[in-house]
Amino acid sequence: MQIGNEFRQTTGFAAESAVCDLITSWGWPILGRNVHLGHYEIDIVAREAATLVIVEVRFRGTNSLTSGFGSLS
Repeated sequence: MQIGNEFRQTTGFAAESAVCDLITSWGWPILGRNVHLGHYEIDIVAREAATLVIVEVRFRGTNSLTSGFGSLS
């Protein structure tokens, strides 16, 4: 279903952008978005002083049966 995929991509991009805005408001530079590492994708790579910060963004709607954290496997 193409419409569902487009909605998920648009919503996912908006969620990632909101998280990037929050992270940059903390003064952490964003080093990369949607970084591919082998078969994996890292949503956001940032830096806080000498610490590399890896961020997985999980968005769930109000009718979701689980939280973003609960959706991780």
